[in-house]
Amino acid sequence: MDIEKLSQDTVQDFILGNKSVDIKKLSLRKLPYDGDLRTQILQQIQARQKAEKKLLKWTTRKEIIFPNPDLVEQASSDLTADYKATIYPHFNYPHNCFIDLCAGMGSDA
Repeated sequence: MDIEKLSQDTVQDFILGNKSVDIKKLSLRKLPYDGDLRTQILQQIQARQKAEKKLLKWTTRKEIIFPNPDLVEQASSDLTADYKATIYPHFNYPHNCFIDLCAGMGSDA
C-alpha cells in the first residue's frame, strides 16, 4: 500500500467524493488513476463504505488510510467498543492498563 500517494489531497478528495458510489460500477469506469494506485483507491472507497456501518467516527476524517476492506469488515463497531469500555471501567489510563492482544484495527482502543 502506497500511503504517501493515498495521503495526497487530490487522491483523498477523489476517495471522499466517491464514497457513496457503487464500487462495482466505479471499478468499470475509467479513473484518473492507473495501476496499483487505482486498485488501492478502489479498496479505500470499499473500506470506507464498510466502515460507514460500524465505524462512523472514522469515516468523517479525511486523513485515515484504511486497511484491506476485509479487515474493516472484521473490526469491532463503535457500539461494541463503547460496550467494552463499560465492562472494564476500573482500567483507566494512565494508572491501570488493559491490553487487547487481538486488537485488529484498534477500533476498541
